[in-house]
Amino acid sequence: YESGLGVSKNAVEAVKYYRLAAEQGDAEGQYSLGFMYEWGRGVAKNPLEIVKGYFSSSNILEAAKLYFLSLNTEFAF
Repeated sequence: YESGLGVSKNAVEAVKYYRLAAEQGDAEGQYSLGFMYEWGRGVAKNPLEIVKGYFSSSNILEAAKLYFLSLNTEFAF
């Protein structure tokens, strides 16, 4: 739904499916959900959710994706 391949673009639906995947421990779902929160696509921007999404996926995804977490250091605690 995010890119509109075969369906109409719909960021809210994309978040719904990313969340379902993330809740099942899917790293790409976790990362994508963090991305959606970072950019406010289909959800309100939420610094805590950004960090949760990126940090959860960081144990599985390659180092390049961790770069995006470093961009949000202003939200670090």
